[in-house]
Amino acid sequence: MLNKVRDKIKSLSDTVKSKTKKAKSKIAAIGISSMVAMSMAIAASAEGETTVTEGSTASLSGAVTDILDVVTQIFNYILSNWYLLLFFAGGLILLAIRMFKAIKRSAKG
Repeated sequence: MLNKVRDKIKSLSDTVKSKTKKAKSKIAAIGISSMVAMSMAIAASAEGETTVTEGSTASLSGAVTDILDVVTQIFNYILSNWYLLLFFAGGLILLAIRMFKAIKRSAKG
């Protein structure tokens, strides 16, 4: 009887581990794709310029502004869509729980 319970718990643990690995790979893919998008925005903002003087930050600040505009538009889209807002809020709640657990663990240790 105890062996069956232990086997079921191990099976559940293995399932959770595999799903967290998949989630971590999705997060990495999102990070990589955002870096690619950022590099494209920088290249697009510098399209009309032929030379960049040393110490000039105009093209970089323009690219950062473009990226922030895109992020703002995406954030507004998420806030205007109820389903996306639900998933966004759920993710924030899970993140907060994880942070409180980590703080609690570090306070004990």
